[in-house]
Amino acid sequence: MPDVWASELSRAGAGAKPAGVTPVATTIPINCTNKDTDAVMTLVFDGNISATRDTNGKQSIIQAQDNPDVGIMIMDSQQNSVDLNALATSVGVPFRLVENQAASAQTADVTFLTLPVSTTGKVPAAGRYNALAILRVEYQ
Repeated sequence: MPDVWASELSRAGAGAKPAGVTPVATTIPINCTNKDTDAVMTLVFDGNISATRDTNGKQSIIQAQDNPDVGIMIMDSQQNSVDLNALATSVGVPFRLVENQAASAQTADVTFLTLPVSTTGKVPAAGRYNALAILRVEYQ
């Protein structure tokens, strides 16, 4: 995660992206065999989802384990927040497999972005924070 001033998190407000902070991109390579390339697949994030909603009204924030005022917002590659609530109509980052003849498999590179945000609007305690999410691929 990028370094960010505690005051920037509180200034942005609960669930809002702090100004001047660049999201961190992570790409996960997916390899499957014997799957339909037309199948809808989704990268889902399981973790301690914050009750704080982002500015789009989505529950897109994984709560930090050791700092109640900080969370990690999950976004797709276009910087749109991703709903993590299992009851939402669209959960996670959708993707499609492509046929990879050389590997005799179906593959995809799924990119998501992460960004520290305030979950309370308060100035958080300075220092490191930790958040945990388990990534799961859903096949429909």
